[in-house]
Amino acid sequence: MVVLFLLCFRVPAFSLKVAQTAASNHLCEIKGKCVAFTGFLFYDSIHADEAENTAPGRKKNWRKTAWEVHPVTSYEVLDDDECP
Repeated sequence: MVVLFLLCFRVPAFSLKVAQTAASNHLCEIKGKCVAFTGFLFYDSIHADEAENTAPGRKKNWRKTAWEVHPVTSYEVLDDDECP
């Protein structure tokens, strides 16, 4: 079974600096805006010891969760009233 996952959030500036994507020329258009990302839900076990949900309180945690949307198959910039 294949399940697509939809995630909506306001894109912070720091995530744009570390994003590596073929659509990198579009990153400026989403900075600070609410964006709906669609893609596959992926548990990144390599980063599980660097995530707050799997290694709570660890000083070197740089992410909230080891789950990610990968690959992102599409995205849509939402109006502010559509942002959860």
